[in-house]
Amino acid sequence: MPETVERNQPQTSALDALLARAGAVATARDACRIPLHYGSAPAELAVLIRGVGMAVRPDLLVATLEGPGGALEQLCRRRLGRRLGPGGIYRQGQVWWCLAPDRTALMLLAPGQELHRLHGQLEHELRLLPQLQLDELPGIVILEVAGRFAEALLARLGAFAPAGTPASVPPHHQAVIADADVRVVLEPGIGALLAVATADAATVWRAIELAGRPLRISCVGHEALARYELARHVLPSH
Repeated sequence: MPETVERNQPQTSALDALLARAGAVATARDACRIPLHYGSAPAELAVLIRGVGMAVRPDLLVATLEGPGGALEQLCRRRLGRRLGPGGIYRQGQVWWCLAPDRTALMLLAPGQELHRLHGQLEHELRLLPQLQLDELPGIVILEVAGRFAEALLARLGAFAPAGTPASVPPHHQAVIADADVRVVLEPGIGALLAVATADAATVWRAIELAGRPLRISCVGHEALARYELARHVLPSH
């Protein structure tokens, strides 16, 4: 059963405390607590359709494949059937494949079980490409901004610096938000995933909330995010 995150419950991080104060209603899933909503999933869906929302994605874990660009390109061709350009992104099912702009690493974002399954599937490729190293990255939190004004919010946060537009940066790139290093994964028509160190997550969360106030930002849970993503695949652009 979903449970309200009470303020007097032990918190594992400063971000947990912020979610508790926001009134997150969470459920346990895959050894983590997923914020389902903050009071009303339909109201949060309306926020995404008309404005912008902010969310935390504890369901997503991070791994990296590091090695020479040529070996990473071979892997992408074998696994994805395509080449990723510098800073390119491809979503395959529940896995985001994100090539670094310098082509020295692939960042993989996926639910824990999916990432574990993928690790097993990659064993053969890694034997053929021993110069590649696959490692899971603990201590990373995935935040998400989504909705009609997501690009405007990202611009206010400096995620498109220095030019200030999404066209000026590759889909996967690094940015500095609130003095924290953030890996940005742009999701066209939806928003962006932001990978940030756990120690910086609360600071970046507050920066998102502050930058989004003129846009009437609100916290949104997984129920609204899932409905919004589905709608964006079947409805025309805003």
